[in-house]
Amino acid sequence: MVELEQLIEALETLPTIGRKSATRLALHIVQNREIGIRLATAIQEAIATIDKCQLCGSLTVGKICPICRNREREPIVALVESWGDRERLEKSGEYRGYYFLVSGKPTLEIILKLREFILAFGIEEVVIAFPPSLSNRLKGEQIRELVNLPKVRFSVIAQGVPTGVKFENIDTYSLISAFKNRYSL
Repeated sequence: MVELEQLIEALETLPTIGRKSATRLALHIVQNREIGIRLATAIQEAIATIDKCQLCGSLTVGKICPICRNREREPIVALVESWGDRERLEKSGEYRGYYFLVSGKPTLEIILKLREFILAFGIEEVVIAFPPSLSNRLKGEQIRELVNLPKVRFSVIAQGVPTGVKFENIDTYSLISAFKNRYSL
């Protein structure tokens, strides 16, 4: 059946969905019409209403996300790689600043937009909140140099040894970072 094969191929384009999973999902959808219709409606509605915030690049309904509209947040901006990273930080309840999405390489357009964001919101600190890696550390340093605002403090999220993990299961970079970023008791 051409229609079933098209559905399987469409599902395969999703992240982490291979041929077997796509086939199982497709069969489940066509055998349970109510689920299929509900899924199709939700996808259409999401595509029609969700867009990127014009200020920070996060997903939102409307032109400006609720976080950017809230001018009572702390004058800090966390640079994150994805909407999911932003959501995890926001749900922690510990961070009360703004967010700015930088996925992939920081283009000149992104740097100029970030610089404009920093100035418009009176940002005093930029927190590089990317997952720890050498390439992300270099990306953070590149962003700091290109933004070039001497009065704005740049910092990087702490990293190191997770709770309950033995040293033998930790990569050298994380272990070194943990020792460099140790604190007094």
